[in-house]
Amino acid sequence: MNEQMTLFSLPNAFKSNNCEKIYKGKPRTVKPQRGQIEMMMFSIDQLIPADHKARSVWKYVEKLDLSKFLLKIESTEGFVGRPATDPHILLALWLYATIEGIGQGRVIERYCSEHNAFKWICGGVDVNYHTINDFRANNEECLNELITQSVAMLMTENLITLEEISQDGIKVRAHAGASSFRRKDRLKNFQKIAKAHVEKLNKERYETPSDVFNKKKIIENQKAIDRESRINQAIEELKKITEQKKRVLKKQRKTLSEKKEEKIRASITDPESRVMKMGNGGYNPAYNVQLATDVKTQVIVGMKVTNQEMDMGLMSQMQTQVINTFNIKPKK
Repeated sequence: MNEQMTLFSLPNAFKSNNCEKIYKGKPRTVKPQRGQIEMMMFSIDQLIPADHKARSVWKYVEKLDLSKFLLKIESTEGFVGRPATDPHILLALWLYATIEGIGQGRVIERYCSEHNAFKWICGGVDVNYHTINDFRANNEECLNELITQSVAMLMTENLITLEEISQDGIKVRAHAGASSFRRKDRLKNFQKIAKAHVEKLNKERYETPSDVFNKKKIIENQKAIDRESRINQAIEELKKITEQKKRVLKKQRKTLSEKKEEKIRASITDPESRVMKMGNGGYNPAYNVQLATDVKTQVIVGMKVTNQEMDMGLMSQMQTQVINTFNIKPKK
């Protein structure tokens, strides 16, 4: 009777001949020891295997002529200024990210600290999403020439025919926050303040000639001039946005009311950017990067950066670009 009571009092998992052996003590497991200090000796080059495709991307990028990208870098040897990120790194990141189906600068930034292939491409260089996105948005002409070089090499080997081209756009976040957008009256007010500030700094410079060699004064003056320039550009962009809205409404046989016109805003930080609907459903300052691709090989053969939110009407411009670049008219 006692044996039956003991048997029935045990869990079902232990109702066997080996129950005494199983129930003998607490199970032993190996648990993580995250506080343990270890000395790990390895180089960044050992993060990925020798046949990894990231290495192939890098070898390809190294052979490309990036002299036009280098000419845009203001930091030079013998002068002050922080060194710029090597354009080979940024181009390789975008190419490898495209291969992996990644098209967002913020995701690439996160992968640069989490994934070995992206770490290997960076080679210890810190890269943020602003630098990544700006490289793509601000180098339209250079990237087009680079695409031309690449496609020309592939066409020489009969790997691309350009018989059928597809086109689509991707929204890239601009280097501007929502709070940088201002209405016309506010921009006019900022314009007066910025102009007065620049005039004041210029006057002080002539009153005290020694300030010509004062680095702080030089930087302050340059920042003031740059801000005034961006405010003036924002006012011009505001006019363009207003005219564009009027054209759209005119096609719909409508007019833009004064009340709605007063609400139109432009960014001081990045005047050419526009607030667009993003892939996540939200609205952010962004650019619309248009890509034309050879359908058969999925190779990019054309690119255009625009601040037009909708893709409508952009295909004819891309077709003209492809024809002028490669002297071939796609069949479809």
